[in-house]
Amino acid sequence: MGQLGNAKSVDRDERSEEISVQPLRVLAVGRTQDDAGKSGQEPLPGAHFVEFTDLTAEVIEMHQPHVVLSPLVSNGFDCVEVANRLVDSGFDGRYRAFAENLPRPELVKSEIGTSFPGLDFDVLVVTAQAKSA
Repeated sequence: MGQLGNAKSVDRDERSEEISVQPLRVLAVGRTQDDAGKSGQEPLPGAHFVEFTDLTAEVIEMHQPHVVLSPLVSNGFDCVEVANRLVDSGFDGRYRAFAENLPRPELVKSEIGTSFPGLDFDVLVVTAQAKSA
């Protein structure tokens, strides 16, 4: 996630053809920002943290995220449940679920794509150590 904090969203203004750059708005599901602070991590600029139980249409409307991030599977929820809430709320951004060492991420992507065909979904496979060159 090294460059995610520096990512920008670009919108075109049809009237003036000017490009405005806005910070990327991220909604992270499954941890609160307080939890991240306790672990010594720097807050992610433009990010808001919510528990799964707080992921509602109202919260999504309030934050208007470009991207929603969550674990693939966590205590109390999984990516299918998050995808369902996002689709039910009318979310039209990107949803990315992350997992460690997932052997066949394309199977999850296929299942979500079949169940929620309009959702922009992908799986981010992360590891604790960088691969050696």
